[in-house]
Amino acid sequence: MISVTNDTKAFFEEESAPIYIYGAGEYGTWTARFMQKCGIDFEGFIDKVTDRDGCFVLGKKMIHPEMLRSLPKMKLRIIVATFRADSVMAELPWYAENIDAVCMVPIYRHLSSGTKRYNINEFLSYFRAKLITAEIPTILSDRCTAGFIYKALGKGMPSPTINTGISAEGFMKICRNPKDYLSEDMVFGYWTKVRDGIRPVGRVRDVEVIFAYEEDESQAIHRWNRMRKWIDWNNIIYIMSYKKPTPFNMELPYQVAEEFCSLKTKHLLLMKNYLYSGKNLPGCIYVEHEHFHDNDMVIESWFDLLGWINGEYEI
Repeated sequence: MISVTNDTKAFFEEESAPIYIYGAGEYGTWTARFMQKCGIDFEGFIDKVTDRDGCFVLGKKMIHPEMLRSLPKMKLRIIVATFRADSVMAELPWYAENIDAVCMVPIYRHLSSGTKRYNINEFLSYFRAKLITAEIPTILSDRCTAGFIYKALGKGMPSPTINTGISAEGFMKICRNPKDYLSEDMVFGYWTKVRDGIRPVGRVRDVEVIFAYEEDESQAIHRWNRMRKWIDWNNIIYIMSYKKPTPFNMELPYQVAEEFCSLKTKHLLLMKNYLYSGKNLPGCIYVEHEHFHDNDMVIESWFDLLGWINGEYEI
């Protein structure tokens, strides 16, 4: 019998059967690295790319799924660490006739669309949460980045800027004087059309904030005013990001980017497919993907999130 779960905590802490990782690619090897860092042992990898005995990845044996048929009747835990999760789960019963398996499949409901999708970073948050050695900071960002990072760390989201969009100039005003802007209640401004609907816009002094998902202006304003009271003023990180202009990510003039990168407080600037001609900015990472928003890419394959949060290095 094969059962499926996405309850990571229960999978690792309430079950005791041997573990195999299905998939020895990026998802599988990062899963293995995190498990090893957390002292969680596993038997090996299952992957169709191997057709011979004696193949090893990260010191663990890799077997073809056909070899599951030769295992004695037993119970296993299997982590489906591949974006082809649907096809794996469709085929697995044919290979695992003698096995009672609990399969960890990292499929979760998407916040905005409500659809279920594979999210490797949400799964890996279980391990990241165990490896954090520093106090979790208040992350202030000009778009939804803060929320994605908190979720990747497996922690709560004590930041008012989660699921919001703020212009570069407006966000820089907050960065210059955070207590002036975030110690004051937000008020409702007006409605604006974004993507697939109409969203509320709040105002704090001369800064406008678009709410990405709320359709009720009173709930949006209440959330901001409540969450700003949770800010740890002694531990703040600022994150600004830029790609092509959208209602949630407006133009980023070089002067604003330069001022942001000169902040004394810990900060990170993310630039997608864009370089200022002949200019380099400290504290800036250039990427060709949706950085923390990209659920199909393990964060650690391009950025050491834990090392940065734990203070082991600076950008």
